[in-house]
Amino acid sequence: MKIVCFPHFYYLSEASRLVEIGKALRGMGQDIVFFTHGGSYESVAKDEGFEVIPVQPTMSPDRAEDYKAFNRAERGNPFRDSFFSYEELKAYVRQEADAFRQVGADAVLIGWNLPSYLSVQLVSIPIIVQQPGPFTAPFYDKKMGVFVPSLVGWLRHLPMDWFVNWLIPRTKLWLAPFNRLAADLGLPQYKSLLDMMAGDLTLVMEHRKSWVLPAKNSSTTGRVMRRFSTGPRATATAGHVTPSCRAQCRIRWPSTSTHLAPGSIAAWVCPVHLACCGMSSISSVIWIFRH
Repeated sequence: MKIVCFPHFYYLSEASRLVEIGKALRGMGQDIVFFTHGGSYESVAKDEGFEVIPVQPTMSPDRAEDYKAFNRAERGNPFRDSFFSYEELKAYVRQEADAFRQVGADAVLIGWNLPSYLSVQLVSIPIIVQQPGPFTAPFYDKKMGVFVPSLVGWLRHLPMDWFVNWLIPRTKLWLAPFNRLAADLGLPQYKSLLDMMAGDLTLVMEHRKSWVLPAKNSSTTGRVMRRFSTGPRATATAGHVTPSCRAQCRIRWPSTSTHLAPGSIAAWVCPVHLACCGMSSISSVIWIFRH
């Protein structure tokens, strides 16, 4: 089986996680190749012996900084703007689809390479996504969203947890260019942000014991998809790791823990955040693909 790993290579955390998954799959005899739109951390995959194939358009460092700033809610208006303009997204999706055809991809594994949600549909192959729990609908089906009251003090007196669990599964943040292009390509429209983020196979990054994945489809999206908890994924860090962070990473957290960028949607609704995590092996991912 030929699996394309397609991380956003300007994120070290994402690149290192997908490389670890790629190594596990390669050890099982799968044919693994990496695609890239450019990025500072392509060497993470190359150093492990993976072929890294460039796919146009190439994202410049300046454009990547804008992308990451939007992801951190430091720029733009999430109710009006998105990660890509319609014109950008159209170029990315068509080039990706052509690249998938050229290598004969059987499936694509992504982190935050968002155009692939559309491009895989043009070549009729499944998409595997790795997500923190707060980017999956079952998280809110189980009413696990928690509003952080310290951000807006007077809201702590309102039923904000209920509001978060009702709102997030219905929000359509960032979707405008994706749904516009989907309509032009004759593809289904996304009902919500979480509807788009759902993979055909979703690898959930939280620890297995933190929450039980429902057997049925999500009531908020109705999507037919398989979900597995892989446990926290080991993440590389480019800078110094403080002793307190190292101590946290040795703890087997019994509650939800996620890898988040400050300002992201998930950071508003999940009570525990880890800057780096090395708590679990890749064994659960191997189990998924063997079974």
